[in-house]
Amino acid sequence: MKFKIIFFLFNIVVVFSFLIVTMMPFVMLGAEYSRIFFKDSWYFFLVFLLAIGSIDTYFLLNWKLFTLLESENWNGLTSYLENKIYSKKNLHGVLVKILANTYLIKSDINGISRLEELIRKEKPGMLKKMVLPFCVTRLIDGDAEKMEEFFGEFVEEKGVYKANWVQFLYSFSLLLNNKREEASFSLFAMCKKKASPILQLLV
Repeated sequence: MKFKIIFFLFNIVVVFSFLIVTMMPFVMLGAEYSRIFFKDSWYFFLVFLLAIGSIDTYFLLNWKLFTLLESENWNGLTSYLENKIYSKKNLHGVLVKILANTYLIKSDINGISRLEELIRKEKPGMLKKMVLPFCVTRLIDGDAEKMEEFFGEFVEEKGVYKANWVQFLYSFSLLLNNKREEASFSLFAMCKKKASPILQLLV
C-alpha cells in the first residue's frame, strides 16, 4: 500500500508542477507572448514527457516485484525472481542480488549455491559484484580451505564490490588455515587503506 501511495503521489506532484510551469507564461505574459514561449521551448515539454514516461514505465514493469518486497512475501518473491532468472534468463544484477538476499532471509543455502553456479556459468563477470552474498555458503560450511579459495579468487580483482571486506575475509580464512605470515601481510596491507571504523577495528 505504501508503494502505491508513493507512486500515485509522485505522479500527482510531478503533473501538478508541470501544469504550473505550463500555465505561468500564459498568466504572467498573456496569450501572445506565451505562444512565442511555447514555440521556442517545445523541447522542454518533450523531455518532461519522456522523463515521466520512462520513470512510470520502470515502476509499472516492476510493479509486482515492488509489491512483493513491500509485503515481505518471501516465497512469492522467490518464485517470481526464479522465473525471471532461471526460466527467462534475465540475469540482471539487481534481480540476482535480490534473489540471493531473499534466499539468505529464508536460510535457503542450497538456493544460494544454485544461483552462484548459474552466474558462474552464464555471467561470470557478475561474480565480483556478488562476493558477499555468495560467500555465505562457505562461512556456514566452515571449511577454511574453501573459504581461502573462494576469497582468494577475488582479492586481487579490480572492481570487486566491498573489496575491503573481501580482503579481510580472505585474511581471516588464511588465519583459519594457520597461514599466519600471509594473513599478517594481508592485514598490514589493509591498514594503509581507507575503511569503515568497524572494519578498521576488526583489522
